[in-house]
Amino acid sequence: MHRITLLMALVVAMVATTSLLPAQRKGSERKDKPASYAVVQIGNDVKVVKADQLSSLKKQVRDEYAKAQKNYQAAKKAAAKQKRKFEGEKPVRKKLKVLSNHLKSEAAANEAMQKHLARLSSKNRTKTPTKKHVVVDVGGKLQVVSEADFKGLRRTLDAEYRKALRAYHDAEKQAKRKKQPFDQKKPTKPVARVMATFNSKEQAEAHLAKLEAKGSKSDK
Repeated sequence: MHRITLLMALVVAMVATTSLLPAQRKGSERKDKPASYAVVQIGNDVKVVKADQLSSLKKQVRDEYAKAQKNYQAAKKAAAKQKRKFEGEKPVRKKLKVLSNHLKSEAAANEAMQKHLARLSSKNRTKTPTKKHVVVDVGGKLQVVSEADFKGLRRTLDAEYRKALRAYHDAEKQAKRKKQPFDQKKPTKPVARVMATFNSKEQAEAHLAKLEAKGSKSDK
């Protein structure tokens, strides 16, 4: 009887020890598992992070935007309350993009990051349009402006002409009411004419210099 009891105790101990081995093995595997890395893009910023930090990083981006939005609205309300102009810049929600994930080493992640940076740089260069410049003649005066600025220049000239024309007509009416002679010269509408278009400001300025040199020679 004593032997049977001892034998049963040994069997129970062996079973308990055996059942603990997988759990211990799993625990050691979890502990020894190497970290993996990811490459992420937040707005225009690209960086390497540990893969297990992605969820906390996403939360951080959301929280930062919520805080910025809260501060923006508070400042806007304060400005309205004080009846002053509010010039605060509205916060932009940044997106977190995972560009590469589950990279086995930090060195591999850094290499992947450099490739992504090169690709983004190339993409931005193709997206950036060439800013063209024009040589324009405004009432006999030559100057170099960008194409975008030329449109604004024409609007400014038109606005100045309309203002001068109104002042001219007002002065004319006032002279008639007072029965005074009116000999003010009527304003003429300025003409802005494009002489040449170039892909860079330097090319446009070089062409302007040639035109001015040519004009000075003809004056002699």
